Amino acid sequence: MFCMMILVISMIAHTSLNVLVRRAKEQIAERKKAQREYETFMNLGSASSTKRKLAFIAAAAATPTDGGDEGDSADGSEIPTLESSSSSSKGEDDPWKRPRFVNKLAQIIYVVAFVLFQSTFWFVALTAYFTPPETFLDTPLF
Repeated sequence: MFCMMILVISMIAHTSLNVLVRRAKEQIAERKKAQREYETFMNLGSASSTKRKLAFIAAAAATPTDGGDEGDSADGSEIPTLESSSSSSKGEDDPWKRPRFVNKLAQIIYVVAFVLFQSTFWFVALTAYFTPPETFLDTPLF
């Protein structure tokens, strides 16, 4: 019974973690793709793209940052990165936050289930072992 319970708990935890880790990896890949697209856009060398660059820099400067001076100049001397203007530097949008939580929860549930089963098993086993034989012999079977 205990093995089956641990097997079910492990399968549920593993499946949940697999889904959460896959989602976190997809979020990270999307962020890296957006960062590459941003850097490609900012590295365009043609004169016609200067207006777009300045508009993007002004928009990035208008968004609140976490207290840094990044993106304050609209002349293009200081180009903000996608990371500096996003909330991921604050830790609010960490894609690994939920998988870490579920992993820690699964570890705690596993330990609690193990200790609960072991304590119940040994309590019943030792109670039966130390019970005098007369208790079992005096009670009728039917």
